[in-house]
Amino acid sequence: MSVTAGVSDTIITIRDKLRGKIGQTKVKRYWPGKAPEWADDADEDGDIRMARAVALEKAFPIQEDSDIVRRDDPRLRQEENRRQEGLDLEEEDEDAMEEKRRRLREKLLQRQQEEAALLPEEEEEEEVEDEEEEESEYETDSEDELQRVEAEERALEELLKKRLQERKVETKQIVVEEIRKDQEIQKNLELEADTGDVDTDDELNEAEEYEAWKAREIAR
Repeated sequence: MSVTAGVSDTIITIRDKLRGKIGQTKVKRYWPGKAPEWADDADEDGDIRMARAVALEKAFPIQEDSDIVRRDDPRLRQEENRRQEGLDLEEEDEDAMEEKRRRLREKLLQRQQEEAALLPEEEEEEEVEDEEEEESEYETDSEDELQRVEAEERALEELLKKRLQERKVETKQIVVEEIRKDQEIQKNLELEADTGDVDTDDELNEAEEYEAWKAREIAR
């Protein structure tokens, strides 16, 4: 409703009240205990004032006036500005936090991708290390086995040499014993020859051959 319409309604209402009041004016008798006529007039005046107040309220709402006052108040305007700035800062903080979360998610994703890319290389390196370790263990075992076999061969060779030496000693002892026996036999034969006084060239040759053989055996 416009201001002009509100004022017109107020004027019309007041005019109608006044017309009714003037048209019905006459002298009336007063009765004890009865409210005087002017009391009704006072009520009517109150109605007029109420109607005028309502019309003015419609024409000029109090809420609008209070809004105008609040907008014109520097303190309220400053408080409103601070509140708006606070809202702006909150929005900026939320934007900054969202940007920070986004960067963090990107960083985590990049790290996961790098770890996934390095995983096959690490597995391959571990396999190579395992193979090298197994090969080293095999070489160590082979070297230990070779040394053990060589030690056994050396021990066997020493044993064979020892047995051969023992056999040589035994053989020499046997030869010496045989020579001794032959010498005994030869002495007996010589004694018999001396006793029989028999000596021939054949017997001398046999004796020489025997002595030569005996010397060879002793030299061995």
